[in-house]
Amino acid sequence: MSSRIMHIDMDAFFASVEQQVNPSLRGKPVIIGGRDYKYRSIICAASYEAKRLGVTSAMPSWLALKICPQAIFVPADTPKYIYTSNRIFEILKAFSPKIEKFSVDEFFLEADGCRKLFGSEEEMGRSVKEKIREEFGITCSVGAAPTKITAKLAAKMKKPDGLYVIGRDEALAILEGLPVEKICGIGERLKKRFHLLGIQTCGQLAKYPDRVLKEHFGVIGLWLKAACRVEDFSDIDYFAEGDGPPKSIGHSQTLRQASCDQQYIKDWIYLLSEMVAMRLRHKALMARTVYFYISDGIGGGSAKRKTFTEPTYDGYEIYQRCLHIVEQMGLSDLCARVLGVSVSHLSFADHHYLFDRQDRRDRLIRSVDRVNDQYGEWTVYPASLKNATYER
Repeated sequence: MSSRIMHIDMDAFFASVEQQVNPSLRGKPVIIGGRDYKYRSIICAASYEAKRLGVTSAMPSWLALKICPQAIFVPADTPKYIYTSNRIFEILKAFSPKIEKFSVDEFFLEADGCRKLFGSEEEMGRSVKEKIREEFGITCSVGAAPTKITAKLAAKMKKPDGLYVIGRDEALAILEGLPVEKICGIGERLKKRFHLLGIQTCGQLAKYPDRVLKEHFGVIGLWLKAACRVEDFSDIDYFAEGDGPPKSIGHSQTLRQASCDQQYIKDWIYLLSEMVAMRLRHKALMARTVYFYISDGIGGGSAKRKTFTEPTYDGYEIYQRCLHIVEQMGLSDLCARVLGVSVSHLSFADHHYLFDRQDRRDRLIRSVDRVNDQYGEWTVYPASLKNATYER
């Protein structure tokens, strides 16, 4: 499989912007704090000069300044970083119509279909880096790989100012010995649970029996295994013209083999729905239209979309809407090799609810998100994703 996804990761973004704006900071250890109080702040970012001395993001400023007393403390200037991020996004739009702003300093770009204009992924990556350097005087690292997870990993492996293009075989070779916690979304708690099963590396996870992973982690374990096998082909959340929300957000999954196990298939639909919902909430969006796709891998696929009255970013609600679509499609006996869930008709989230039950549900969802943001994406997840029975 070709390296269809590019990940553009800005190098020490906040600190690099400050060093470019203020030339006297260049080449010096710079610490970006969350507020003006030098000794009562949390480190938002640090220049590579400070990082090399042991300063890390989320470190208390007093500790960072103890480690690196010569560091220059600069309060964060969020509007400046957002403005630069938006300008970088405009540059990337010249390379591909499908771009996802993953965060203020990270972007995903769909490279398929762009080779005739810009050449290979390596040539395209060099052009992206050159354009950003020319415009802002700052550097980025670019990774190109078959999936979003492996593209993000490729960019991280060559920081700073790197470019790394890998195909599926090379991605598998890298993942073979990579510690399992290096996969995006695996936090400390999930790492410990993997270690208890003797799973230390992504290569070990890729070979672990499905039945044991399902027993301990539900379909989340199977999805993480698919990620380590370079088999998670999530879509790019690409943006429309202007400053509006993305056109759609989706996840799809090719199962290791076709299955007619109804509960197993529904588990996957639920997981894909939860993954879509997490991305909605990450972007402060809600969706009204749900699109569901299913294929047995032999006779083509079936797809249907439906627009609902109330928008949602609740994974369970998206799952229920998928089941409603399945019922409308007349699929009483599901057989699947490929599944896809995506949402569209997006709007920015509104947290005002008429009924207490809806408000309680929303507060629960946001509390779970806060835990997962701090400790890893799958620290807390719906029990039904783990406990559903599965017989191969």
